Amino acid sequence: MSGSQELIAEAHVAWKSGDGERARALTERAILAGDERESRAGLARLRGLIELYGGDQAAAQEHLALAAAETEPAQAAGLLFMAADAALHRGRIDEAVEYAARVRSPGHQRFSAWFVVSLRGELDVGPWQVLDGAPPELGERNAHRWMLSMAINRRSPYPGAARAFGLVAVERLDAYGIAAMGTVALTWLAELELGLGRLSGALAHAGQALARASKMDLTATATDAHALLAHVAAITGDGGQCRHHAESALRTAAVTHNDLAAARANWALGCLHLADGEFSEAAERLRRLPHPTIAAEAVADRVEALVRCGELDEARAVTEQFGDNSAVLASCRAQLPCDNPETQFALALSTADRKLRVFDRARTGLRYGRWLRRERRTAEAVTQLRAAMEAFQGLGATPWAEAAATELRAAGSRAGGAAEHPLTAQELEVARLAASGLSNKEIGARLFLSPRTVGYHLYKIFPKLGIANRAQLRGTALTA
Repeated sequence: MSGSQELIAEAHVAWKSGDGERARALTERAILAGDERESRAGLARLRGLIELYGGDQAAAQEHLALAAAETEPAQAAGLLFMAADAALHRGRIDEAVEYAARVRSPGHQRFSAWFVVSLRGELDVGPWQVLDGAPPELGERNAHRWMLSMAINRRSPYPGAARAFGLVAVERLDAYGIAAMGTVALTWLAELELGLGRLSGALAHAGQALARASKMDLTATATDAHALLAHVAAITGDGGQCRHHAESALRTAAVTHNDLAAARANWALGCLHLADGEFSEAAERLRRLPHPTIAAEAVADRVEALVRCGELDEARAVTEQFGDNSAVLASCRAQLPCDNPETQFALALSTADRKLRVFDRARTGLRYGRWLRRERRTAEAVTQLRAAMEAFQGLGATPWAEAAATELRAAGSRAGGAAEHPLTAQELEVARLAASGLSNKEIGARLFLSPRTVGYHLYKIFPKLGIANRAQLRGTALTA
């Protein structure tokens, strides 16, 4: 083994264990050590790995594609899937599909096919079935075995099973000493939990990913985590945290070609503006979604913002451009002037269990209830609005629960304590830990917050719950 190859091997071990700084230093030494033909593919692979999770997505895509072209098929398969991940971060869906199509290893053919159909939203298998279909050469401890199975199921038709699989995958990757990949998997797990409405889990796992990625020099993963945390904060109404994380994500995404994180961060800010009734600002933010997947997922929010500020022509154009699944399309059309809004709302809600996220389904119910109230169909409006309010309360989506409660009162119905404990998801976690007797420092260590931030949360929590000190938390029912 040449000196360059030895340095590459050392750098790869350092990267897998989470020592990004050492991995970069060894990589620089390997580059200076020479450009032997036998080292070229290994060096490109290493540089691609480092850039994919720690830097520029365009550079990662280039390095990984080059490494795959100079590597035998079985090893090239994993490189092509990682190049596809870089392409997905850049919003280049067609290029990601092309990389998957280049996979020539017979053992990886099923992975390739599953990967492509998952991008189209047509996957029909669960995560454990995908894992069982892994090629024999990917042993139990191989990172690709777990990461590919999880990547394929990021948009699974069985998100609950995908989440359970993700918990196991993170645990195994960490146990096998592949902490860097475990950190990446944490962001995918948080993404699944966000869709499922498990906001406390999404908050905790994205927070863990951010803390770990920051220590490991995984800049791209930290950017993804910031964007996810911004989205959770937007839903729960924590404007300060939303803006902090969104601005952090946007700042880094702009120089690393991470369109996925940039789009999610702007979506979060748009959602925050919507909750505050700032419809023009929301529409402007929701125009800045440079990633097609996020643009499609956020289309109902964008249409709502456009309709509420009178931009009907643009709202119609956006609906036809991005509304490619029946529930989302129906939800968008119902908000526009049309002959049959009730039919569209009914269609959206009848298919929403499978096609819409938990939060989006509740948003559709709120829109439907608002429309019914304005049509003076009070009893039906109350049914929809109360269901939406209870869903928002269960999520910890305080501003949306309050919006539903306002509509209920306008319909002549009592909100039933919509905001008895209007705590955000993070405030709820802090309150429960404080009630158990933990100090601010101990709470901060668990939730990756500073003791000062914990104290600030408690300062806001006490008046919301009508209490004066943390001792009274023990006798308070703590629910979202």
